[in-house]
Amino acid sequence: DDPAMAQRLEALASLRTQLARLSLKVVPPKQQDEHRQTLATLQQQEARLSRELGQQGLDVERPESWVELADVRKTLPAGSLLVDIARFRVSDFEALKKGSARYAAWLIPPAGEGSVQIIDLGEAEPIEAAVKTARTALNESGAQLDELGEVEAEKLVLGPLRELAALVLDPLLAETGDAQQLILSPDAALWLVPWGALPLEDGRYAIEEYQISYVVSGRDLVAQPSDKTAGTQPTILADPDFDLQLAAGDTSSSDSSTQLRSSGSLRDLARVQRLPATAAEARAITPLIQEYTQTTPVVHLEGEAVERAFKKVRRPPVLVLSTHGFFLEDQEVESDDSLTQMSGETRGATLTTTGELLENPLLRCGLLLAGCNNREQVSGTAADGILTGMEIVGTDLRGTKLVVLSACETGLGDVRNGEGVALSPGNANTAA
Repeated sequence: DDPAMAQRLEALASLRTQLARLSLKVVPPKQQDEHRQTLATLQQQEARLSRELGQQGLDVERPESWVELADVRKTLPAGSLLVDIARFRVSDFEALKKGSARYAAWLIPPAGEGSVQIIDLGEAEPIEAAVKTARTALNESGAQLDELGEVEAEKLVLGPLRELAALVLDPLLAETGDAQQLILSPDAALWLVPWGALPLEDGRYAIEEYQISYVVSGRDLVAQPSDKTAGTQPTILADPDFDLQLAAGDTSSSDSSTQLRSSGSLRDLARVQRLPATAAEARAITPLIQEYTQTTPVVHLEGEAVERAFKKVRRPPVLVLSTHGFFLEDQEVESDDSLTQMSGETRGATLTTTGELLENPLLRCGLLLAGCNNREQVSGTAADGILTGMEIVGTDLRGTKLVVLSACETGLGDVRNGEGVALSPGNANTAA
């Protein structure tokens, strides 16, 4: 309601948009020093403005404060267990050599219900191979269901799922005691595991025995819930017209090498195809959302499902986004003689084609909206149909009860860091 404050918020959104564009842009070698300096300046301006707005009572900063383990344990409900998993390399610091990657899990009970335990799940390679095999079986189960029927199709999937469960679930359950609620914070490829669908040794599925939920990290449990009430109406964006003609702009700075990734190679998003079934989905869920919220939803379809429509959303009780998602996969840089060499294993980092390291995971993921196939028509801060995580993070979802990302194969690829596919719910529950 404050015009001056609104203007500063617009400035913050503009800075984040510029950061997203420039971070994904490939520049010639002679311009790299200038490009890095421009990015550093924008990052400083974004951080300063975020802090200033935060001091004036607006919650626009990303939480960076340290959270103590004791504080996390105090928030865990009785009978629950936080399972915090990490993928890491075993390193010999004296010889300056890296060994094979492994997974380990920290089993964290509520305060007063025992001590923290560390479980070595073993080498990453066989675990990740089992994840890939299980996901392949699940992806093929649709065709097998029609051909073989439910019982036989389920049997074919159970084998790979049970092998995966023996590697990552059984070792955990052997130490969970009487816990009935598992709060999982996976890492890397284990974000892709349908944990509730993993079979137990007695033949039941994990979801039949345990209440399973997910957090990006334990700090999510400590975050205070927002007391903000809902603002705009429930909002649905679906079936974007990816070929929508955007407002013309200066195309001299456009570069085809800035194309982003959905699944597969960097060229996959040269042109993305319409998702007409998402329009039918939007029409089907509209009356259900209206009944749930007692408010008529705003539905943006085709040419109305644009970036601008999303950025106008303010604290909707329900937000549904049915479109393509993308993330940039890591590229590893290994060194046999030095552990100081930066690698793609660095949490939340990826490399551009020029070898520059992008350390902010919010620049590696996002959504595609109307007009993204014609993004080269615009420049600067004009909407281009590509909504990065950096731009999404400034959206006001305080008071939002449910966010649904309905998209096909958004979490596929050679995942190394959990941030590539993890969904950070903030104050809202998130479904995918």
